[in-house]
Amino acid sequence: MTDVEEKQERLNKAYWSVFNSDDGQLILEDLRRLSNYDLSVCPVGNDGHTDIYDVMRNEGKRAVVVHIIRKTQIKEKRQTITIN
Repeated sequence: MTDVEEKQERLNKAYWSVFNSDDGQLILEDLRRLSNYDLSVCPVGNDGHTDIYDVMRNEGKRAVVVHIIRKTQIKEKRQTITIN
């Protein structure tokens, strides 16, 4: 395994360890709420139009949460494969 691969593996384990703890799940749920993870990133304003800057800001926040969720799922899948 190369140095880059080892660092990536260590980072994946750290994400999994942090965000799969009780405190990590609490933080992740808060981040999901703050980033509107479960909502559309293209909200329609009161005037019936969509503000492109709101869309970009919302998508940026949501992208961070998606990244964390993907990182925690990578380790979870590897662990499942190892156990079986």
